[in-house]
Order: sequence, then structure tokens, then C-alpha cells
Amino acid sequence: TMPKSQTTCSAEAKFAQFLASNDRTVRSRALKRLKGFLERQKSPMSDLELQKLWKGLFYCHWMCPKPALQAEFARNIAGLFNSFIDDAQAFKFWGTGYSSLRREWSGIDKLRLDKYYMLLMELMRVAMRRLESKQFSALAMEAFQSALLKDAVAPLAEDIGVSMHACDAVTRVVKETKQVPEVLATALVTTLTTALCETTNAVLLARINTCVASLAQEALDRASSFMLSRDEMASMLLRRGTPVEVDTVTRSRLYSLRNALAKLQQQVFEEEEAAEGADEGEGEGTEESGEMVEHGGDEQDVEEHDDEEHGGEEAEAQAMEDMMDAVEGTEEAAAPAVAQSKKSKKKQKKKAQQSSEAPAPAPASTPSSAPAPAPVSIAAPTPAPAPAP
Repeated sequence: TMPKSQTTCSAEAKFAQFLASNDRTVRSRALKRLKGFLERQKSPMSDLELQKLWKGLFYCHWMCPKPALQAEFARNIAGLFNSFIDDAQAFKFWGTGYSSLRREWSGIDKLRLDKYYMLLMELMRVAMRRLESKQFSALAMEAFQSALLKDAVAPLAEDIGVSMHACDAVTRVVKETKQVPEVLATALVTTLTTALCETTNAVLLARINTCVASLAQEALDRASSFMLSRDEMASMLLRRGTPVEVDTVTRSRLYSLRNALAKLQQQVFEEEEAAEGADEGEGEGTEESGEMVEHGGDEQDVEEHDDEEHGGEEAEAQAMEDMMDAVEGTEEAAAPAVAQSKKSKKKQKKKAQQSSEAPAPAPASTPSSAPAPAPVSIAAPTPAPAPAP
């Protein structure tokens, strides 16, 4: 038989077994009980104990099938960070999570990468919220900088996948933060420039440069909420590269980044000047268009007045034409009647003349037996025939 010390299993190992279960209910209960277990811890946990817990948390997230469930478990796993009262122990747990994910990163298939991206982003968010709740105290900022440089960015690590995503997470979370105090901005720039000087990977070097440039862009865009100016960032880089003990490669990296920030500021300044010129041009164009509209309105009023006058004259002329047409139509309609009356008058006059030229009839002897006299012909007399030879 084996000794009792070798047969017994530690609490962290048991939690890891339950967290890696195939049953969703078992995993959910294990997460809730782990939160209470961490809250009751009075002595600091060792690195090995934290690694055992994160081994179980890794496979707990591995078993999540759907996006909504993955987001819920990512928030719950990252929320364990707030179970620690001590800031140093909390950020130790936080850094162990990044280092554990880096150790397992090469074994994650592409279908499960998104869920672990989500987990890394949630870890960065809870860290920023904890710093804000602690009012960016010196102890919390020191623990955060150490874990960010050693475990999250890890410029000397061979696997740079987690390091590159940590840089992206810093940029994204800073954009989501409404107020970025000077102490936080200084800590981020200092940590990233330290990683910039230590890394030997060209890809990670380019990503760190991009991250610092994004922070400088945020300083230019959010001057009221980002409490570290671009000039202060450039001064930090210059002071860091000035000492004699700094090697040539590190100095050239720092100065190149400083020149990039200066170029960025010059570009922003030129864009602002172009925008101001465009606004002034639009203002002048608006005034000119207003004057044109006013003149156009006056001309339109004059044209409308002239149109009204011409329209009145045309209406009067049209009315006169209509009246003349009506009169002519009346005359034309009355003309046949007048012509008929004239013809009837001529006939009556002709009859009267004929009656006056005709002779009176001879008196009859016997009115009853005498025939009526024949009418006298008014035709011309027929000439007598000429005598025969």
C-alpha cells in the first residue's frame, strides 16, 4: 500500500478534475465552489497550485460548445480574479492564467481559438476594472506592470501568439475605458517600451510598435480623457534611449518609435488644417449661396410681378377678343333674319306697285249672269306679221 500522503489528492487537483468534466452542471458547480474556496484562502497560493487550477479552467472553457455559453464561462473564469483580496496574489493568479494559456496555445485548434481570444480579453478587462476600483494605487500598479511584462506580453517567450493578442487587448480595453489617468497611461507605455527593448522577434516588435502608436493616437483623439500627451510619450522614449549604457539596437528602436509618433502628430496637424480650410470654404460657399438665393428671390419677385402685369394685360385682351367674337357671332346669327325681312319688304313693295299700275274692271250689266272680266295682260303687244311678197 502507498503512504497516505501519496494517495491523497490536493483540493486544487480535485477542482481541476471537476472543472474538466463533460457535464455542464458539474462544471458550473465547480466554478461556484472554486470562487468560495479562493475567497476563504488566507495564505498565499504557490505557483504549482495556481497552475493546477488553471489546467482545470482551461479544459472547463474547452468544453463550452456555444458562443453564448462561452461568453458566460469566460466572464465567470475571469471573475475569479476578484476573489483574491490581496492585489499581489490576485495579479499572480492573473499572470498564471496568461502563462498557462501560452503553454497550451499550440494545441488549440482553429475552431476553438475564438473562445480563448474571448477569455484573454475578459482577463484584461477585469484587470483594468480592479485597478480602477483600487484607485490605481502604487501596489496594484506595480503588481499589474510586473504581470503584464512577465506573463502577458512576455517578450522573451518563444510562442508569441498570446503576447500579440495581449497587445491588441491593451489597445482595445484602453479604447473602452472612459477615463485613462496619467499613472495608467505611463505604466502601459513604460511596460510596452520595456518589452520593445527586450524582444528579439521581429513580428512581436512590429506589434508592440503598433500598440504604442495606437495609444498615442488615443492621446491625440481623447486629450480630455487620456491624461498622457503625445509629447510626454516622445519624451519618455527619448529619455530611455539617451543613457550611454543603452545598446545601439535598443536606442534605434526607441528613436524610430519616437519619430513615428512625431510623424503621426504632424499628420494629424495637417488633417486638422485641411478640415479647418474645408470648413471655411464651406462657410464662404454658404454665404455666397445665401446671397445668390436672395438675389434670385428678388429677381423672381420682379419676374412674378411682370408676369402678373403681362398676365393682366393678356387677360384683358382675351376678354375683348371674346366680347368681339360674341358680337360678331350675334350679328352673324341676326343676319339671316334681317335679310328675310328685307326680302319680304321688297315683295310687298313690288305687289303694291303692280296693284297701282293695273286698270280698274268694267261694270257688268247683270251682276248675277255676267261673267267675270278677264284679267288684263300686262305683257307687251305681239307685232303683226309681215305681208307676203
